[in-house]
Amino acid sequence: MDSGFSAVFDICSLPRQIWQAICDAEVDGRCRLPGFPSAGAALTGCMATIIEADPERLLRLRKDDAPCAGTEITLRLSPANAGGWPTRLTLTQTGFGAPAIARDAMTTHWRQIVADFRLFLEHTIVAPSTRSGPDLGIVPRQTDIGVECAALVPGGSAARHGIAAGDLLLSVRGIRIYDIAQLRAVLATTSDSPIELVWVHDKELRSTRV
Repeated sequence: MDSGFSAVFDICSLPRQIWQAICDAEVDGRCRLPGFPSAGAALTGCMATIIEADPERLLRLRKDDAPCAGTEITLRLSPANAGGWPTRLTLTQTGFGAPAIARDAMTTHWRQIVADFRLFLEHTIVAPSTRSGPDLGIVPRQTDIGVECAALVPGGSAARHGIAAGDLLLSVRGIRIYDIAQLRAVLATTSDSPIELVWVHDKELRSTRV
């Protein structure tokens, strides 16, 4: 089982203000969390059911929307120092049950979630939904020299074009790929032309257009 993800950061707002920003829109024990993804086409943020609430201290929720529906999201509020200011927020998401090879890709998504959630808390701005770009059909894994194909999605683009598990993705659209976040950014670039992929299989350089 995956151990989940966690982030700790300070917010220059009172616990009451943070609590109200999250819980003011509560309806029937559910609230919306900006920054967390939802499969709903018109939604900005996910819907979550409140499991436990200790006002201005602790909020435990169950994520209702795909992706990762059923995972638990916990927010803990505490003073950052003896003076009680700023407010320290500990944000965790657990219960994925994902294989270890998918953790690198999930870590990239987690960094984006935390950034968008902080944007909402610090500036009251809800980040618009972003397009994820084409799906290559691989489970990426970060290595010291780039992004490796840890596993293939059956019937996906990578499998159809000869990419194998263990191959190293070298470039996409002519851009050398060093990490998973960069891979996602390059794939999200709008273009109607085929995607040129270059990868390493054993000691052989291969390329194709998807």
